[in-house]
Amino acid sequence: FPQARGFHYSLTCNHCENPACVEVCPNEAMYIDGEDGTVQGAAELAGIPLAGCGVLASALCMDKDRAHRLAAAAGIRVPRAVVIKSGAAYADDYDRADAFAAEIGYPLYVKPVKAGSSFGVTKVTAHDQLHNAIVLAFQYDDQVILEENIDGFEVGCAVLGNDQLITGEVDEIELSGGFFDFTEKYTLKTSAIHVPARIDAHKSDEVKQAAQLIYQTLGCSGFARVDLF
Repeated sequence: FPQARGFHYSLTCNHCENPACVEVCPNEAMYIDGEDGTVQGAAELAGIPLAGCGVLASALCMDKDRAHRLAAAAGIRVPRAVVIKSGAAYADDYDRADAFAAEIGYPLYVKPVKAGSSFGVTKVTAHDQLHNAIVLAFQYDDQVILEENIDGFEVGCAVLGNDQLITGEVDEIELSGGFFDFTEKYTLKTSAIHVPARIDAHKSDEVKQAAQLIYQTLGCSGFARVDLF
């Protein structure tokens, strides 16, 4: 399995450490190459059944731009956004970023298009922060997405299955400030997760229905978590 950004993935039997004994890949690797279809593709090439999303769904879910476009086509509301690329051929993209920011106002988010765990994400509250945020995001991908800020709070739920889907209880992330960055995701230093979410039953049903629609639209299988605002 590939070595990527300091993370090494291996697929071996827990009992004898023999790769030939592995019957199912649990599909729980994270970060670049772990969530974007790379590890999933390696498992498929090795002829090992995969628990969870396959190559295409994993790649789409990691790609914020394409995932948003497909979700929007399915009728899900998504934030307004613009994608810029690195390289001399796209030098004018910084001007496009400035124009987009001027149009939607601040705060806004700058993110690598393909990265997880909030790596390279910045909540930009003023124009003088925009350039540095873009430079940071480009350290993680060659495409960067600028997204409008959505007022509200984050909710999410698990979806399980293929044809007949089961949704878990909706949870809610409570923040004391900022956004759910890498530190908060893995330490909950100043955040809290409420299960069930503090929303009424009708809104909870809406979240579950939207989660199922997104899951199906992106071709997910086995299990996945869908986050919404």
